[in-house]
Amino acid sequence: MLTDDALLEKIKKVKARKDDEARQKEESYQAALSQVEALTPRIERILKLANALKENNIEIESFSKESILADGYYHQVGLMRTKDNKFEYIGRYNGGFCGNDDLYTNGKKTFCCDNDWEYQDITKAEKYRASEYAITRLIEDFDEFEKKFYKFIEDLK
Repeated sequence: MLTDDALLEKIKKVKARKDDEARQKEESYQAALSQVEALTPRIERILKLANALKENNIEIESFSKESILADGYYHQVGLMRTKDNKFEYIGRYNGGFCGNDDLYTNGKKTFCCDNDWEYQDITKAEKYRASEYAITRLIEDFDEFEKKFYKFIEDLK
């Protein structure tokens, strides 16, 4: 049987390992958020143009693989509507993984909220920390969404 000192030393080592793992996980999360923040100018430009489409009554098709709107069927990165039908965020409904959370970002703010808030007042929704998985998927799929968005505008007739 180990002595009390040996047991206490073992407890300290386990705590140190857990603290190190938590620190590494947080650093990884913050690095993912930094990647989203680096997209801010591109996201802001997309949102500005998306709202110009809305203001000029240009319809954006939804529920198709080619749509630039986020939807809960394809779980693709897209424009996220707010209650007043404006575009203030891009993201994914259901977080992109058939979950209960919707992922929102404007580059400066990245968060999730329960998908019951769809088309409701997002300013009143309870917001919470987005998963690193959802953020990473958004980063991976952003370029494809951006190309699809600009192609949509270029193809307008």
